Amino acid sequence: MSDRNRVGVYSNGEADTNIFYRSVSSVAGEVARSYVPFIRYTPATLQNAVRLLADVIPRVEPRILDVGTGTGVVARAVANVTSGSVVGLDISLEMISALRAGAYSQVTGIVADARRLPFLSGHFDAVVFAFSLHLFEEPLSALSEAARVLKPGGRIAVLCPLLEDLQKQLFHKYMPHFHRHDAPRTLTLQKLQAWVEQVGLRNGPLLREDFEIPFGTPDEFVEFVQHKPFFGLQQITEEEFQADIAHLKSELARHPSGVPVVTQGTLTTVVYDKRKEKLG
Repeated sequence: MSDRNRVGVYSNGEADTNIFYRSVSSVAGEVARSYVPFIRYTPATLQNAVRLLADVIPRVEPRILDVGTGTGVVARAVANVTSGSVVGLDISLEMISALRAGAYSQVTGIVADARRLPFLSGHFDAVVFAFSLHLFEEPLSALSEAARVLKPGGRIAVLCPLLEDLQKQLFHKYMPHFHRHDAPRTLTLQKLQAWVEQVGLRNGPLLREDFEIPFGTPDEFVEFVQHKPFFGLQQITEEEFQADIAHLKSELARHPSGVPVVTQGTLTTVVYDKRKEKLG
C-alpha cells in the first residue's frame, strides 16, 4: 500500500503517526455500511451549525463544496438552507454511491482526493469540512486546497469535536483503546488557528453547542458500537476492539436499570474567511 493511501494521524508529539495503515477509501467503505446510525446528533444541533454558515455566504445561488462528505448528510442539510448548488466530495466510492442513491437534485457527488481538488481556483463561495478534516493524512494540504478553490471573501466552515470535549462522550470515556488511537488526531482551536493563518484565512464566527445522543438501554448502546460506526473503531485491532467492548459492558453493567444511556458531546463550528486581494 502506498503512503498516499494510508490513513495518517496528526502528531502532537504523543502518538505514533504510523498507527493506521488501512486506506481511507477502504475504511470509509466499511463505515458507509453502518453510517446512517452514526448521524444521531440532534437535528437541531446540525441545523444550527449549518445556518451559521448560511448566514455569511451569498444569498443568490452560492456554490458550496462539502469535503469528506460521506453519505452527504451535511451536504443535504446545507442544500436545504441555501438556494445554491452543493458538491459533496469524498475519497470513498461507497460513500458517494450512497449519496447518489439519495437522488437529491441540489447535491452532486464526486470521488476525489481532498489534497488535489479537481476544481478551478476561486470556484466556490463556501467550503465545508464536517467531521472530516481531522481524518485526513495531510489536513493542512486539504485546507490549503480548500482555500485555493474558494473565492476571495468566501467562507470555510469546520465542524468538529474538539480534543477538550472528547471525555464527554461515553465512546471515549469507556473505550480506552479507541480513545488512545483517536484522540491524537482530534483538533484543537489552537491547531486550527495555526493552519488557517498559513493558508491565508482569518477568523470568523464560532459556535459551540452541546448535544446528547440517547440510547434506550445499555444493550442498545453496545449494539450501536459493535457496528463500528466511527473511523477509529475500524482502525484499532480486533483484539483492542473486543477489549474495549468488554470494558464498555463492564461499565454499563453499573448503569441504573430502566434509565436510558445518554452520551454527551459538544459540536464546534468555526467559520473562516478568505481575505480579498487589495487593489492597487
